[in-house]
Amino acid sequence: MTSIATPTMWAVFTVFVILALLVDLLMLKSSGPHKVTTREALLWSMCWIGLAAVFNYALWWYLDYTGNPDADRIGMEFMTGYLVEKALAVDNIFVFLMIFNYFAVPAPSQQRVLIYGVLGAIVMLVEQATSTQRLRAEQAGLIAHCDAKTASTERRACVQ
Repeated sequence: MTSIATPTMWAVFTVFVILALLVDLLMLKSSGPHKVTTREALLWSMCWIGLAAVFNYALWWYLDYTGNPDADRIGMEFMTGYLVEKALAVDNIFVFLMIFNYFAVPAPSQQRVLIYGVLGAIVMLVEQATSTQRLRAEQAGLIAHCDAKTASTERRACVQ
């Protein structure tokens, strides 16, 4: 699998995501459990959407600056993926509301429960990605072994 990013870019991206999570968690901790108002939700949403737009522009600019002919396509793919994920996140709000109502989670605690859910999802995604990479490496080893065995068998058949 190829990547448009250098290892340094992946490291910076990883640090950025961790910092964004820490900001979110620390802001949550400093304000304490509370019912989130519409105004607060809109401000946070605008902040994260703006951050995604800045990231998309920076990605496009870097690719264009380095002469990557696919800069426009990759920028559009990022934006399309982001909009699809945003639409799915809005859909998830209704699922969260149903779960919160079913389990009678108090409004001030809902934000904390969501954070635990997000962190759990991130851990599962990382585990899934590493498991997939291990599986691909094992499959490649198995295929190479089978190819070598097949070639050896064919050589013996030709000699006889």
